[in-house]
Amino acid sequence: MNNYKNPRRLASESVFRILSNKEQMTTVINYSEEHTEPENRSLYRELTYTTVRYYGWILGALNILISKPLPDRDILAHYILSVGICQLAYTRIPPHAALNETVETMRKAGYPKYVNLTNAVMRNFIRRQKDITEKLNTSYESRYSFPEWLVSRIKSHYHEKTAVILENSNKHPPMWIRLNPTKCKIEDYKTLLALKGIDFKNSDIIPEAFEIINPLPADKIPLFKTGAVFIQDFASQYAVTLLPVKAGDCVLDCCAAPGGKSTLILEKFPDLKLLVALDNDKKRLSRIQDNLERLRLSCKIVFGDACANPESWSPVPEYDVILLDAPCSATGVIRRHPDIRWIRTEAEIHNIIAIQRKIIRNIWKVLKTGGTLLYTTCSIIPDENSGIIRDFLKEYPDAKLWPVSENESPDNPGLQRLPGDYGGDGFFYARIKKLPKKE
Repeated sequence: MNNYKNPRRLASESVFRILSNKEQMTTVINYSEEHTEPENRSLYRELTYTTVRYYGWILGALNILISKPLPDRDILAHYILSVGICQLAYTRIPPHAALNETVETMRKAGYPKYVNLTNAVMRNFIRRQKDITEKLNTSYESRYSFPEWLVSRIKSHYHEKTAVILENSNKHPPMWIRLNPTKCKIEDYKTLLALKGIDFKNSDIIPEAFEIINPLPADKIPLFKTGAVFIQDFASQYAVTLLPVKAGDCVLDCCAAPGGKSTLILEKFPDLKLLVALDNDKKRLSRIQDNLERLRLSCKIVFGDACANPESWSPVPEYDVILLDAPCSATGVIRRHPDIRWIRTEAEIHNIIAIQRKIIRNIWKVLKTGGTLLYTTCSIIPDENSGIIRDFLKEYPDAKLWPVSENESPDNPGLQRLPGDYGGDGFFYARIKKLPKKE
């Protein structure tokens, strides 16, 4: 006898863990999907992702349809209803099937007292969906399912671009891969994809970057198993194109896990003297090792805190190039991790900024004179990005902006890409040179 759960029940439990317990969505899904039948796992993932992505809108609909919220002791029943509304509003599941399955899920979950309510709420939504949608589309917060504080932040910085940013943050993310051209020529790989019937777009900016139009499991991507291909978003790949690495350099990849940029640096610059991949998360560091082994690459993996004195973790006294992919709010990758909008808080942003400032000051100590620091984040909040670099340039006379785009200045440093730009995630890039100190 197996212990498989109904995918709707499992999705409701997962949404509870993510939204109420603040557990990381990726971890919850990767663990939970093993508890439903293989043929139902895609449905489970769709319901979980979609309910979390549009929870603000769904909650607004429930508030219209139910006179008062369900008591906290019955919170799972609330999430069963949420998954039910999700099916009606955001999936192609026939309404009668969504209604019947949600009622049955409520009954089997031990909430017979809410069966009639569930039936009534679902039927009422079907009748009133157009009216409810019109009511909920009057504000950015409910229309795009974003918390008020985050909408306010985005509006204050991006003004008329706000709606596009929120809309793009709700779209299903594309699958980007990168090819190692030393293992397969770019034109040969295009031919291989075409022969396999795989639709793709080849980036005009990064020749080795391919967008797979209809995402595939990793093991179905041609040459993935041989180590010629790596799954990595375009925006992340672009960061490595900005590094002025040359043969014989010592390079530090700070906050490196899970190793996408580290492995790309090793592929692009095989004549390095040393690459150090630093991170303070042992579990994530193991993923760097796994990726290195699959791609048949090697570097110096170091467990250490970038906020601590470099003498405690650095195997060398100085680096020619440092890539700092700083801890951030991850607001540029909400399309990949929709739970971020609900788990992150405004108070956390202040703590994150303090950590970013500490790290960049700390690793500046081990950058050689004449060396280059590339600062990146997957955030779209300027305080974590241009604000960090602007303040740093003012504080350190030996730091000089090395623009990566047009119209940069010390008062307006760096390049901010928004979600969907060139098909990539939201990302920030800023490059700084270390000058000789004046006597």
